[in-house]
Formats: sequence, structure tokens, C-alpha cells
Amino acid sequence: MCGVCGKYICPPPCPFHNGESAERGRKRGECYACGESLCEYDEIRFSYGKPYCVDCFEKLSEKEE
Repeated sequence: MCGVCGKYICPPPCPFHNGESAERGRKRGECYACGESLCEYDEIRFSYGKPYCVDCFEKLSEKEE
């Protein structure tokens, strides 16, 4: 338990927040297009080795057609 915020998983305002979300898991990276955090329970798509969130990947796929 955190000595500052008193929680097991620190929320973003806590100085000891490590990017982990109770709902989405640990942060794995950021979407190459929009910069949104990509966490371990999120669907992550890759194009040319770059990670994308599902929304940005769908937009990218539409442009390529």
C-alpha cells in the first residue's frame, strides 16, 4: 500500500504512480498516431512495427484502401 495516497495501485495524481491502471493493466506504450496510452489489456495493432490503438488503426486502414 502506498504511503502517500493509501491505495494499492496509485492513481495518476500520486507522485508514485507508475502508469498502471486497475482496469487496463500496466502501460505498454503509446499509440503512434494519437499518443494515447496502450496498456496490457488493450487491443494493440501494429503497422510497420509501430503500435496503434484500435481507433487509429482503423482510420489508417481506411486511408490505405
